[in-house]
Amino acid sequence: FQIILIKKMKFNSVTFFHENWQLGGVERTNIQWTKILKNEGLNVQLINLNSKGAVSEVFDRVIEVSDKKEEIKNSLEILSPGDALIICQPYLLKKIFTFIPFLLKKKIRIILAIRNSMDQFNEKIIRKIAASVFLVLLAPFLYRIIVNSHELTKEFPFSLTPNCVPVINPRFDVLENRFTKEEFNEPPKKIIFVGRWAKQK
Repeated sequence: FQIILIKKMKFNSVTFFHENWQLGGVERTNIQWTKILKNEGLNVQLINLNSKGAVSEVFDRVIEVSDKKEEIKNSLEILSPGDALIICQPYLLKKIFTFIPFLLKKKIRIILAIRNSMDQFNEKIIRKIAASVFLVLLAPFLYRIIVNSHELTKEFPFSLTPNCVPVINPRFDVLENRFTKEEFNEPPKKIIFVGRWAKQK
């Protein structure tokens, strides 16, 4: 899903399927990707499920829907053949699962974003096995499964899904804003990680 991959896919437009837009890591990532996609000349929409707050103005169009199947179906019907639909979290699959045949028939490219390792289910091994098997069975019907790192692509079940690709989340609007080695006066002696530490991470 990096820029070269975007150009190869030749999407007409990209639609993010998201629930309850707030201000978190997933939202920030989606905003950054939206800016990049728009710079590539693509139309970018957001289907926002069960919204409780304001949504970023970066999107070309925001479609607010509730949990009702009829509303979700109506929002998906606006997509055109060749469009990409990005499911922003795996649990949202259950919201659109019954519409997958409709989306495939319409030639919509379904992309599933999975941001965490299956190791988050290590204490619930049956759930981990069920989720892994489900993903392997579903994978042939998805255009891409995107994960956060090359390491994740080597883990089960991602290692069994050839359409799984690593996508490094963009933290800046343009690559030129990243720090380079030359900007440090001397090599760092220590690296400190600041963030949320949880088993799913």
